Amino acid sequence: MAGYIGLWISDNRVSAVHLLNTARKMAIAGVFTAGYSNGDSLAAALRECAARFADTAAEWTVGLPMAEFSFRQLVFPFKGHSQIAAAISFEMEAALPFAGEEMAVSFIPMTADKQQSSVLACSIHKERLAHYRAILKNAGIEARSIAADTSALLYFYRSVILPSAGAEPATALIATADADRLHLCGVTTGGFIDFYAAEPDEKEIRRFAATLPAEPEKYYIGGERAELAGRAPEQDNWKRRIETVITGEAADRLMIPIGLAALGSNSGEALCFAGGARRKMKFANDWRIAAVAGAAALALFLGFLFFRNYLKERTLTKINDQAKLAFAAALPGTKAVKPVFQLEERLAKLETKMKRAGLAGNGRNDLIWILKRMSETIPEGMIVEMDEIIYEENNVVVMGRTDRLESVNRIKELFSITTPFKGAELMESKASPDGKKVTFKLRMPL
Repeated sequence: MAGYIGLWISDNRVSAVHLLNTARKMAIAGVFTAGYSNGDSLAAALRECAARFADTAAEWTVGLPMAEFSFRQLVFPFKGHSQIAAAISFEMEAALPFAGEEMAVSFIPMTADKQQSSVLACSIHKERLAHYRAILKNAGIEARSIAADTSALLYFYRSVILPSAGAEPATALIATADADRLHLCGVTTGGFIDFYAAEPDEKEIRRFAATLPAEPEKYYIGGERAELAGRAPEQDNWKRRIETVITGEAADRLMIPIGLAALGSNSGEALCFAGGARRKMKFANDWRIAAVAGAAALALFLGFLFFRNYLKERTLTKINDQAKLAFAAALPGTKAVKPVFQLEERLAKLETKMKRAGLAGNGRNDLIWILKRMSETIPEGMIVEMDEIIYEENNVVVMGRTDRLESVNRIKELFSITTPFKGAELMESKASPDGKKVTFKLRMPL
């Protein structure tokens, strides 16, 4: 039975969940728990866990204690995953007391704009990572990826809580508590992410919430000892809703193992480290088959590129020939240097001339027609003197005089509803010192 296994190695216990992703929802197919007190008992617990799921073809994601990792929020003055990956070790080296070559670093993006991008970076000493890989390998577990246990809460939130809520993401605090540790994850609608692990105390939740950029709107607190966090019972409605997304054991008590399994099924960017598992070839000639297949794929790819280039050149030649024929018919006797651009220029000039003559557009807008419409619009008896009329391609500007401000507003209203004008804008109005004359300036777009 295929699926994903989330294996959590905490300070004194090994927990694992076998998660199946079906068409409609996730299902918990199996659960394993065992305690340990030293290195030998840890190895025994891991061997027992490997035997428990030996019949499955699942991929393993392993969560290690939070204390093994260091987290930092970093800001880069550029974007791009490859550029950030090339620079992040130098940034982490400045923030931690280790050389860059001694650390393994992973990151996920938080926010980005045109100028900069911010990421949450996670690092672990390579010796500690190799130590756990050796323990897992000796137990018969091939881990696809390794991550900090607390970071699994982020993937539990994204894969289980959000789909069950059926609402837009909100600034939230996700936590799981057992007898020994309280694991906290904070996310905001702006993309900010942070993790923390501490003693199981309600005060730690308040302290962590105060460090977030915004006050949490939602609290999702589970685990075997969720009551240690001191949250009100009415805030546990989410535990019933997640049954629409995941079935099996009480998922709210297995948040970290389920989150690790969800991380393993995640196809995007994840805050984890490759587990080092590699597929071994079963036959001596597998390398030869792979080389032949690679050469055939390369030949097909190159042939496709040449054929596509040939088709594009042939299509371009046909278009150029047709453009030259159209140019010769439209402008006989003219040398075609750039047929398309020359035709566009001639058409633009012709359209301008026709528009000026009142033969283009939705109706007439030549100067004679505009003067006629303006004279018809001014009511009989209204005192108006037109000092200057400026006729432009897209506007008509009128400067004149009348007897009072009310007349100016009336002229503006009449011109705004008169074709071919699209409106009227009063740019300037000024009364004479004796108050008998008012000068004005109107602009009407065509």
